[in-house]
Amino acid sequence: PQGRFSHTAVVADTDIVIYGG
Repeated sequence: PQGRFSHTAVVADTDIVIYGG
């Protein structure tokens, strides 16, 4: 789902944007 600080967010393009830690 929307885990903005989860490394799992890589599965979501929308989340990978804020994926930085």
